[in-house]
Amino acid sequence: VALTTPARAESADEAAIARAMDALTSATIAVDKAQLESLVWPELTYGHSAGRLEDKTQFVDALVTRDLLAVPLHDEVELKGA
Repeated sequence: VALTTPARAESADEAAIARAMDALTSATIAVDKAQLESLVWPELTYGHSAGRLEDKTQFVDALVTRDLLAVPLHDEVELKGA
């Protein structure tokens, strides 16, 4: 008996999010502050596991001033309401 998983087409919203996450990853690796600022939502609130919160400016500044580990960011995003 062979079990197969049905292929699931990516929705247009999911594809757009994946492209945006890839652009965010590329801008982070390139340390491209202007690109990061254009990609990050103005009302962003980023919560760290230690409880520290950052707004957009703090988030972008942290990305361009710190050494970061390469993490596939798109693995952490879930589309709600789709």
